Amino acid sequence: MFIPALRVAAGQTVFRDVFCQYGLLSPLLQGGAVWLGGGELLAMKYLSVLFYAAIGVLLDFLWKPLLSARWRNLILLMFWVLMPDTMVTFHAWSSIFALFFSLLALLFILKFFDGKRWYF
Repeated sequence: MFIPALRVAAGQTVFRDVFCQYGLLSPLLQGGAVWLGGGELLAMKYLSVLFYAAIGVLLDFLWKPLLSARWRNLILLMFWVLMPDTMVTFHAWSSIFALFFSLLALLFILKFFDGKRWYF
């Protein structure tokens, strides 16, 4: 994951100059993080941490209308304890971004059906 991100940060094009088997979004996001982080692998790990935190916030928004604060806190605690990278370092997997954008789409769909607002 680091080599495609490093090459994208250098200005190369995904699927023409850079091979990546995880799709277009992952190398673009990670390439941006590597570019901002000065070519360091640690920037990709910080991006993973940022997306995991955003996933936790989205999960809280999704559960808010259904559960009390105690149950929501328990679910968030279970998310942080049972997430795949708790015992090892934060890997820059493409599934992190997929989960974030899937939850974001679900939130927008639920907001649309809740208020019938077209912009969601």
